[in-house]
Amino acid sequence: KAQLGWVASKQGRVDDALALVSEARALLAETAPAGKAPNPPVLDAIAADALARVWRWDDAVAPAKACTERAPQNAAAWVVYARVLGSVGDNAGALAAATQGLTYAPRDQDLLRSQATALAALGLIAGSAVTIALADTPKGNAMSTTAIAQPVADTIVTYMPAGYREIARRPVTVDNEGAEL
Repeated sequence: KAQLGWVASKQGRVDDALALVSEARALLAETAPAGKAPNPPVLDAIAADALARVWRWDDAVAPAKACTERAPQNAAAWVVYARVLGSVGDNAGALAAATQGLTYAPRDQDLLRSQATALAALGLIAGSAVTIALADTPKGNAMSTTAIAQPVADTIVTYMPAGYREIARRPVTVDNEGAEL
């Protein structure tokens, strides 16, 4: 049921995805003692993904949060939660979620993007600088992190977990798919 839920989510069939999640929860409840049914984070991840794909951001907050609570070291869960919070206008929450996710994946592009977007929305860095930092490069070109305006990079790094600040400050050249060169 969970795999079918992922497929339905990716196809934008939110009602089918949510129904499959409910069916999976019911099947788990049947196999466990009363009140002790397992509640794997994947079911919340499917629900959050399905709702986010059709821009039902308010509805996606609870399952996205639940997924981070049940799988706190899963960077992908923090990506979805940061994106959902930013989309409902909770920029402080989005910043906190992105920062937490960066603890586990310090160079994750989606987390860095959510972090920069939240910082800009909170007025902590200029929006035009974030546009420069997040701009895609043309196919075949490379972009160096040193090309990002230094004040933007310094502000973003300030919000990173302490152990990753030096890693993040190291200049890295990447191709437009994000692979290091």
